[in-house]
Amino acid sequence: MGEVYLAYDTHLARKVALKLLPAEFTQDEHRIQRFQQEDRAVSALNHPNIITIYEIGKHDSTYFIATEFIEGITLRQKLANGPLPLRQALDIACQAALALTVAHEANIIHRDIKPENIINSLSHVPNLRMIARSTVFRYKGRETDPQTVGRELGVQAILTGRVVQRGDDLLISAELVDVNNNFRSYH
Repeated sequence: MGEVYLAYDTHLARKVALKLLPAEFTQDEHRIQRFQQEDRAVSALNHPNIITIYEIGKHDSTYFIATEFIEGITLRQKLANGPLPLRQALDIACQAALALTVAHEANIIHRDIKPENIINSLSHVPNLRMIARSTVFRYKGRETDPQTVGRELGVQAILTGRVVQRGDDLLISAELVDVNNNFRSYH
């Protein structure tokens, strides 16, 4: 939701990514509140694989979010050259899973996980864009019913998961749940 532009913060002398709320949503108070609430929640996260939000604001009738600018390419662009070597694919998946775990622990669910939202920086540390399509809600732990969450978010499937780090080992479990019939198609 929205277009992203490269901009320059003259006050702090740095490049930023500037995301604008589409003009057609600026008359919808619910969309504006959601835009601000979600990004305010995400801005409280602190993790090397989650993009940093610098500012949420409004100029004239345009709502915007200013985030750190990551010099690099999206995972989609990287995949255009063909499949990734297994070790590199696992590294990116693990780092994204850790970022999502931090978000989930803060009760933030990212609703738009896709290769375009994972940026592989020049330092080869993937950053997950956690803005504008995530949703804050009050469910926690195992008490969460994926179907209820999915219906509230308006999605057809929920990918639930858990990441546990034990020393140098990283344990990842995931389950894809069809919201309509509670079918658990992947585990």
